[in-house]
Amino acid sequence: MGYFLLRESMLDSVLVARDKFLKPGGALYPSHARLYFAPIRSGQTQQRLADFQNSMGGWSNFLGDMQRFYGVNLDCLSDEFRQEQQEYFMSTSAWADVHPSQLLGPPACFKRYDLLTVTLAEIAAPLQESFSLEKYDPGTVDGFVGYFDVLFKGSQQNPADAEILLSTAPDPTGATHWGQQSFTVWPAVECAPGDKIDCTISVSRRKDNHRLMDVELKHHVKGPSALAQHASARVSNYRIE
Repeated sequence: MGYFLLRESMLDSVLVARDKFLKPGGALYPSHARLYFAPIRSGQTQQRLADFQNSMGGWSNFLGDMQRFYGVNLDCLSDEFRQEQQEYFMSTSAWADVHPSQLLGPPACFKRYDLLTVTLAEIAAPLQESFSLEKYDPGTVDGFVGYFDVLFKGSQQNPADAEILLSTAPDPTGATHWGQQSFTVWPAVECAPGDKIDCTISVSRRKDNHRLMDVELKHHVKGPSALAQHASARVSNYRIE
């Protein structure tokens, strides 16, 4: 299992081994997996914006030094450098240890896998699911947190004596090895308690490296508040690296 369950295509090896070695009627542990998404408050958004601005400031100083000391103008590289830094700081998810107090609403389970029956082709195919996130705490949504859990419940023919849950959800005692994936949003999403955020998430393997993921999140605030009435649909794109 990789970060956000799907990163590194680690489930592929499990399914290949299952198809090769599991006897008919056997059980696979863990047997089921689920993916979740939730809205959060986070200082990470402002920090990553500051890091991006500092990086661009450093680049500007570098350009000035190269021109002043060597008479070399490297401004032709500025657009590519800016795009690279913006993708890294503002459009790349990050491993995070999110505290439950940062949650602004309950998590939504947007995908379930039966690991005994799911095929390698289904895991490898682009994933697209729609769901709604409720918001019950005041404050802006600075980002979203994604994580997974797995169940050890056996199979219908060979059920476990006791069902065990392994969760990577935000926990006050700290994160597991997998942590969570934090997806920052800039500018922050303005909404009020009682509003909801309608989402459609698309997760696909990167064409240049199947171990890494591209994520597209379409989100639109709906609800009775004035903020929701004036909200427009947005699209946020991320990389899981």
